[in-house]
Amino acid sequence: MYKRNALSLRLKRPVTASLSYMIAGAMTKLIGIISTPIFTRLLSGEEYGSYTLYMSYLGLATTVAAASISAQVLYRGFEKYKGEEEGFGYTALVVGESFSLLLSLIFIFTTSLTGLEADMIFALSLQLMTDTVLNLTFARYRYKYNYRRIIYINLFTSALSPLIAIALTVGAGVGYKGRVYALLGVSLIAVAPIAISTVRQGIEKFDRRKAIYIIKNSFPLIPNAAAAALNAEIDKLMISAHLGATALAKYSIAHTLGLGLGFLVTSLNSALYPWVIRKLSANKTEQLIPLIRLILSSLGALIMVLTSLVPEIFGLLAPTEYGSAKYASIPLALCAIPAFATSFITTCIVYAEKSPYTTLSAAASALTSLMSSAILIPRFNYIGAGISLLLSNVIALFVNYILLYRCKMARFISPKDVATSFVLSAIFSISCALCYPYLWARILLLIIPSVIILNSIFSLKDYVTE
Repeated sequence: MYKRNALSLRLKRPVTASLSYMIAGAMTKLIGIISTPIFTRLLSGEEYGSYTLYMSYLGLATTVAAASISAQVLYRGFEKYKGEEEGFGYTALVVGESFSLLLSLIFIFTTSLTGLEADMIFALSLQLMTDTVLNLTFARYRYKYNYRRIIYINLFTSALSPLIAIALTVGAGVGYKGRVYALLGVSLIAVAPIAISTVRQGIEKFDRRKAIYIIKNSFPLIPNAAAAALNAEIDKLMISAHLGATALAKYSIAHTLGLGLGFLVTSLNSALYPWVIRKLSANKTEQLIPLIRLILSSLGALIMVLTSLVPEIFGLLAPTEYGSAKYASIPLALCAIPAFATSFITTCIVYAEKSPYTTLSAAASALTSLMSSAILIPRFNYIGAGISLLLSNVIALFVNYILLYRCKMARFISPKDVATSFVLSAIFSISCALCYPYLWARILLLIIPSVIILNSIFSLKDYVTE
């Protein structure tokens, strides 16, 4: 007991939160990995592709809706309105749900264009409303480093949802819709008490001034979020449009595997957001540059490990016929580095209260995504989709860095560090792809990222302990 408490005291709160998010994220990812081969075998390729299409639209809508009450803006708001958290939280909920309702109406009026059935549009709208509550709740918990509640909610939803989905798919014979209904049902159970509590505590504390603050600072981020969401989903939507639902099912496995480090990037950013804002507010930024350098180096090494094991992981996740999409995992995995760097830069831009700047990067990124998808997917199929997503992430990073320079905060992240990690990871991953038929060669190559990871662990000691 003593040793556990001593360790807890020595670890800095952002590090404790990061480790907790990563462990919870890893467990959630593990549950997803375990359930994926079950559903790729329970459902036909067309049904699995239909579920992926639904989740693509949901991911697009949820990302855009989350931007209406951006986490970065909420963190700054909690600092600005200390002592008024209940009123600020309720006001943010009203703003977020109002915007979510608007998005839902857009989906309802464009049902025929989405390729989704009417009941799936209704389910999507309800899921969007519940996810908005969770996004606000998680932001409040992260600001206070109340990571335990986040972990409990995530593990509850991620563990129970596939179990109910299997029962519905097998027992009720509803096909892929069983997964949709299970996710929605579990989310509603998790959200109901939180929503009721938020409304009770803040219903008389709605503040028009706080609502204007949220709208003024969050809404300019919506184009950036829309571009990010489009970048994340356009490849799947284009695959579905050009090659059909079965091809989408195959590509979705590459997507799941290639973006497998996404939970790590999200966990890091979730813990770093409030920490970075506090450091900037206190003008104590001397640790930012070396820490970001270490994180980039570690991310690059983890990308190397992931891409070296693609054939084996792909074989576990899906039947053999899905394997034709495995090479798309490489460009998708490389997205982790520009995605992390872009997220950090966005935090700095929001802190500088220059949120409208992100509109320019959003436009450039979205245009790159659309053009490259239209050109590459018809010619190169799965790998073309992966490269398209990678290109859009790189363009977003490039433009955002220029904007960060305009904010006079470019010193906090080095382009050389980002480029070095990215280039080394890309060279290693391509080398691994050439060696996919030879497991022994890839095992030897794993020595390189292993050394980098060990070095990073020792270097991170000063940042994780008091």
